[in-house]
Amino acid sequence: MIEALVAKLAQVRRHVVLQVAALDRDIRRLVRSDETLRRFMTVPGVGPITAVAFLSTIDDPGRFRHARDVGPYLGLTPTRYQSGEVDRQGRISKCGDAFTRSCLYEAANVLLTKVQRFSPLKAWATRLAKRIGGKKARVAVARKIAVILQCIWTDGTEFWWTRTEDGLRHSPPHQLRSGGEGVSAGTAGDGDREESVGRSEVYLGPDRLRHSGATPLTPIVGRATRPRREP
Repeated sequence: MIEALVAKLAQVRRHVVLQVAALDRDIRRLVRSDETLRRFMTVPGVGPITAVAFLSTIDDPGRFRHARDVGPYLGLTPTRYQSGEVDRQGRISKCGDAFTRSCLYEAANVLLTKVQRFSPLKAWATRLAKRIGGKKARVAVARKIAVILQCIWTDGTEFWWTRTEDGLRHSPPHQLRSGGEGVSAGTAGDGDREESVGRSEVYLGPDRLRHSGATPLTPIVGRATRPRREP
């Protein structure tokens, strides 16, 4: 009796394994045939399942005016409780699709633990993990990856593993919208700060300098100043 039950369970397991392998082949075939999914996978830590989950969840990238709005939509930003003089920051809201959020968290974990190739994103994530701990850092990196995927989708670009050749800390394509509009990553706790110079909003943080507006800015070692006028 027991042998018959075990044999049936083994048969069911073989069938499930075959179906999982078939689904895996279908997902890989879909990724190879879609240009957007291939560009998503240029981001370190992002695989076929994460790319498909993000694309199906967001559906239309034009719904978001700013790339940083993807983080709250996926429940990767902390909640806040404010009452009178009380202003307390809680855990992440966990809104939106739970599976996509889990995939992004796993992608952040892979970036921190498995990816060996250097990139500004990995360097920032490593410093963040040393400062605030691995668990919180993975949430912040997952939010950053979501913002990068959104920018890649809207700009039609790929992930840049290095900075620009001129040595200045200009933003790579995944940190800028078309037309040069600055996009902040929306990552809390990474030491970023915002400054305003005239009509331009400057977003300063590790490994990047962004600005938007009509007034040109000159990067000088983590600062933003107006260019000097010629006498």
